[in-house]
Amino acid sequence: MYRGDCDVPLGQKTMRNSPTNPVLGELGWLQGSILQIPNAPVSWLRRASTDEWESETAVLGPGDLLVVVSHDCDLARGLAQEPRVECVRAYWTDDKAEIRNAYRNSVRKFLLERRTESGVVRGLIADATVRIQLDKLSLVGILPVQISSLNDEEHLARFRDWLAARYDRAALPDEIVEAVHRPIVDAIRALLDEDEISTLLELIREVRIRWSVEGPPFAVEFLLMRDEARPGIALEDAGTIAAWLDEVLQAAGSAYVLKWDVYDNSSISVRDYSQAYDLALDEFSLPEMSGQKFRAEPRLPASPEVEGMP
Repeated sequence: MYRGDCDVPLGQKTMRNSPTNPVLGELGWLQGSILQIPNAPVSWLRRASTDEWESETAVLGPGDLLVVVSHDCDLARGLAQEPRVECVRAYWTDDKAEIRNAYRNSVRKFLLERRTESGVVRGLIADATVRIQLDKLSLVGILPVQISSLNDEEHLARFRDWLAARYDRAALPDEIVEAVHRPIVDAIRALLDEDEISTLLELIREVRIRWSVEGPPFAVEFLLMRDEARPGIALEDAGTIAAWLDEVLQAAGSAYVLKWDVYDNSSISVRDYSQAYDLALDEFSLPEMSGQKFRAEPRLPASPEVEGMP
């Protein structure tokens, strides 16, 4: 079997270490490989005047790493067609909140690996907001570090989904951010590690929402995607999460929980999944300039149980 249209074998987990490039493959370079470049520069363009742009540069921190995000097929391509390798910043942290948020459905950070050292939990986090391109040929002679957790096909698939979600996620309308997203993120930030809701949310891989009437108040449906890498969440515990979400929204005053359900990859339809918005649990975004707002149109047809509700 082959992945896509390139000659990268797929099937057995051990085949992930097969060569992807006559040179780079012999060294084990793959999507997810790790390397460290001391004082690596990060560059971007800034407009200096109406017609002129200038380059600005920052430097990665002393403990920062780089994780390869270029696809295996792109690593396999020749230098003439694909001369550079794309990487994002990665770093170790023992911040419990940061590890927890990166494990959930953050669009900016991803928990690559979690380790416990001398009783301290540390997480290796990929940061999609900092990107660097490396000359492909310059990687020759460097041995990459492989992340053992990415040998797990499910974790590798989640990593790739996370990379794509940075660009293909739908923007939540501003009214929904104010009524739903902001209150939930603020409430999660206020939770303590020992709170029941914090523990239960660890069993939910992804939260998706849709709403069925114009508001405010907005009637919101929650699709709770359980984390299949962990023990299944009991329906009673999922109900506890839903009740907490409803309490948070009603306290904010502009939305309420209309319905909720728990799904996994085998029980949700493509239609239901694609019609719902992904709700990142670590942060929200609103436009800084007025006049650039998204209107919160209904995402579901009106149904008898919704009609006439306040």
